Amino acid sequence: MRPDDIRAHLREQPFEPFRVYLSDGSAYKVRQPELMLVTRTEVIIGLGGEDDELPESKVSATPFTSQESNRSVGNAQDRSRARGNKESPSCGRPYTRSPPPDVVDRFRSPSYDVLLKAGGSIRGMSSREKVVVAMSGGVDSSVAACLLAEQGHEVIGLFMRIGSQATDDAAEDRRQGCCSAADAADARFVAGRLGIPFYALNFTRQFDRIIEYFVDEYARGRTPNPCVRCNDQLKFGRLLDYADLTGTRYVATGHYARRETAPDGPALTRPADRQKDQTYFLFGLRREVFGRVLFPLADLTKRQVREYARSHGLPNADKPDSVEICFVPDRDYARLVRQRRPEAFRAGPVLGEDGLPVGTHAGLAGYTIGQRRGLGIALGQPAYVTHIDAGTNTLTLGRRVALAKPGLLADGVNWLAPPPATSRRVQAKIRYTHRPAASTLTVLDGGQVRVLFDEPQLAITPGQAVVLYDGDRVLGGGWIRESFDTQPTYD
Repeated sequence: MRPDDIRAHLREQPFEPFRVYLSDGSAYKVRQPELMLVTRTEVIIGLGGEDDELPESKVSATPFTSQESNRSVGNAQDRSRARGNKESPSCGRPYTRSPPPDVVDRFRSPSYDVLLKAGGSIRGMSSREKVVVAMSGGVDSSVAACLLAEQGHEVIGLFMRIGSQATDDAAEDRRQGCCSAADAADARFVAGRLGIPFYALNFTRQFDRIIEYFVDEYARGRTPNPCVRCNDQLKFGRLLDYADLTGTRYVATGHYARRETAPDGPALTRPADRQKDQTYFLFGLRREVFGRVLFPLADLTKRQVREYARSHGLPNADKPDSVEICFVPDRDYARLVRQRRPEAFRAGPVLGEDGLPVGTHAGLAGYTIGQRRGLGIALGQPAYVTHIDAGTNTLTLGRRVALAKPGLLADGVNWLAPPPATSRRVQAKIRYTHRPAASTLTVLDGGQVRVLFDEPQLAITPGQAVVLYDGDRVLGGGWIRESFDTQPTYD
């Protein structure tokens, strides 16, 4: 697409005003294209106020060349060498085009967003399907994109910018979840090695709703799971919207999961690497679009993925897995909740198992079911948070045995298989690290289910997800509303 064609396209976009700087030096005020369609030409997009102008000297007046090295790509190469990676043949053609570093650095300021695209074909292979790949900068999504490219598919790489990036130091330590500036650089470098289009999409406003959900749940005395929400609403929800705009049928991620064909339609099942199984986080996918989702790593173990990345010279081959929530890299959840919901921190009573006061808490948002550390109360024996009552602002402590509950009620259920008409046997998983437990499932009215375990389970936590399995297949899942001590007599 020529600059003239891009200009014509941009003038038609009904979005928020901001400026676009093309590689030929021209600048245009348009309205923000969150899902902008640009091909075959590098484009830098700056978001800012009416007076926040970028000097024309900052914009290259000629197409970018390999001599105008991108500092972010250089950093990715440096990190690769520091990890001991040697130069290896890539699974795509070498990256040859990048914007000047002063332009990239200018757009990394908080008031700007960057959309960069690296054009190119896929090793000269004829494409079979057009696939959008969510690239986080990690090794899993990078290998997923590489595998699809090697299979001859027309791959488009997308990186989600969420406005919660960690500092470069924190990114190097890899204790944040994802989506840092260093992660974006890694993703873009891999896309360049593959020779595939790469876009960094601005999802800041949408992701802020995930953060609001997170703090609201803690303020209600519940324990949220933002990764599931992010998968439902962004990684698949908005990516599918983008795929529709680009005429793309499939979206792919680096999740360890499998999509199979069952008599009743596409089925979500567990992958070859059971230790990395991520199906728990995917129960919220809408069944009507699940047939468009690809999981290229379904048959690979994590070890095989890293070996593949090393053999193809990817800079993130030995990059540690992200383990923290991306917008709370220091794990201080209470600080974030206090910033956004200060009213959630009201002092209240702490009760013992007998219902008598044993102390005072500083706010329910600082606690979760099963918590033992940081209680600030000595009972003469190990004590755990066994109940949180937001209605009365009361926290209850008890022995570990008091955490064991025979069942739960869940709502907001999403089905990835036909819901059972009567009670049936399932295996239920109440958190990511939980071993699925044998149980009996009963579907209730209003999108609710009741799960009764064969053996009581520890720390059933309101706000977390319960995911239902039939062997390896995910039947569906919902959000835990409450646990119960005895089997309910109502339906």
